[in-house]
Amino acid sequence: MNEDSMSVVFTGEDELYRYFDGVLDGKPIQGRQDKKTGEVFFDLNDIVRFLGYAENLEEFLKTDKGLDWLNQWKKSNPGKKIIGDLIAVDCKCNLFNK
Repeated sequence: MNEDSMSVVFTGEDELYRYFDGVLDGKPIQGRQDKKTGEVFFDLNDIVRFLGYAENLEEFLKTDKGLDWLNQWKKSNPGKKIIGDLIAVDCKCNLFNK
């Protein structure tokens, strides 16, 4: 992900994360950034809608394409996390300049 390709608005924080709403290619996407590691997580429901695969993650994972994607992602991203509806992405950027 290139931080220049996405506009981000800080929406809040807690002890662990900074939360944001973003717009990528005119489409909304939500996420959070781990304060300690800088790791960025995006809402998979937003990603699935953004890519035009389905209206939400649950619907997408009911398809062969969704299950194939999940299995391939797990193989290709050892150590990366999917937490609930959130997915960790490679982004070595400080979205909030804090």
